Amino acid sequence: MIPLTDDYLQRLLQTFLTLRTAKEYWREGEIYWGVKRPDADSVAAHTCCVAQIALLLADEVREAKPGLKLDIDKVVKIPLIRHMPKSITGDTSYAVRIMAEEEFRLLEVEAFNLLTRDLSISCRDEWQELFQEYTSLRGGNSLTSTEARIALFADGLDAWMQALSFSHTWMPAHEEYNKRVYESLKGDSNLHDGLAQLFRQASTMLKGRQIGPKRPHGDIVGIDVRAFLQNLSDRLAARFQPASSQVMQKIQLLKLLQTYLTLQSAKELGRKGYIYFGFKRAESDSIAAHMCCVAWIALYLAEELNRLDASLKLNVGRAISIGLVHDMPEAITGDIGFAVKLIDKNNLQSLEEKGFNRLIENLCPSSQKRLLDLLGDYNSCNSTEARVALFADGLDAWMQVLSVPYTWMPAHEEYNKLVYEKLKG
Repeated sequence: MIPLTDDYLQRLLQTFLTLRTAKEYWREGEIYWGVKRPDADSVAAHTCCVAQIALLLADEVREAKPGLKLDIDKVVKIPLIRHMPKSITGDTSYAVRIMAEEEFRLLEVEAFNLLTRDLSISCRDEWQELFQEYTSLRGGNSLTSTEARIALFADGLDAWMQALSFSHTWMPAHEEYNKRVYESLKGDSNLHDGLAQLFRQASTMLKGRQIGPKRPHGDIVGIDVRAFLQNLSDRLAARFQPASSQVMQKIQLLKLLQTYLTLQSAKELGRKGYIYFGFKRAESDSIAAHMCCVAWIALYLAEELNRLDASLKLNVGRAISIGLVHDMPEAITGDIGFAVKLIDKNNLQSLEEKGFNRLIENLCPSSQKRLLDLLGDYNSCNSTEARVALFADGLDAWMQVLSVPYTWMPAHEEYNKLVYEKLKG
């Protein structure tokens, strides 16, 4: 195993601390569309939901087209790597991207190079390839992979789910963005036409509609939102091949969109453990932003551990998927207070399992199986990948503490001890 130096560890921690600033940066594109600043989601929260939607969608696409060779680990990696530079640059205004797209791209490349400078050459090359694959797709490159197209589709779909949450967000910029995404997606023979055409159809339906306020779960969304999703599902299903080809039916598409809408709640729900640690309510990060940073840290750690000890052979994709799934039930249950976890952990875990089962009940069988396996692995901490994700979970908490210097409380020691006990050995 390659020895670690204090200088190397300090640089790695500084990178993690830099990544957590994505929790604080607003999504400027939403402000351009009319969302007021307190309502816009953060870069980290958006990245989390994009990666989660990409993970769920990849299983649905593969189940609909069994012969398709799809690298799901790559599907999940791409959105995480693509949005990393924004922890340095912030989310530049959508108008700036249109007026100076090349300058904006070069700015992101410089930030990306800074964040990956301490990685091994092979790892850095792989990440750069994934980053360029996605960004070239945004530029209209038709030779990029199906995995990158699914990631781009998930990015746009998350924007629509966010728009569904507010009644005042429709602006012509939606049409502009819609057109760019559609141009990047159309013509991919591996993806059904329905996926590529989603935004063009959705823009017609969303334009001028009054969308109801956010709801805590897709099953009880307001009438207008349900009507929108039903209409969207009808049009999308019409674009698919005949039923005999085992493609998703419109009712399944509706349920899928409701699941994606439910995940949006994690952008707004705060992490209650931080309040227990001394944070004020407005200083606590969201569940989604936290999951994003856990996945980022797990990605770095898994890659570096493989480099330092070749015998480990960690599954990097599994480690980051566990990070994205570990708090997914909280999109329904919310983040239960840290004190409750100490008092009645067994009942809490049962509650989260029920919430998770409710969340995934409308997904395809292969997706349900994958998600249950990932969450079960995290809770039992049996695999090395789960331990990496658990360590990343605890490390993200420390990065948050470092950013707000007056939050130290004895509870930090308590939490630290619990994580250590679970990891040792």
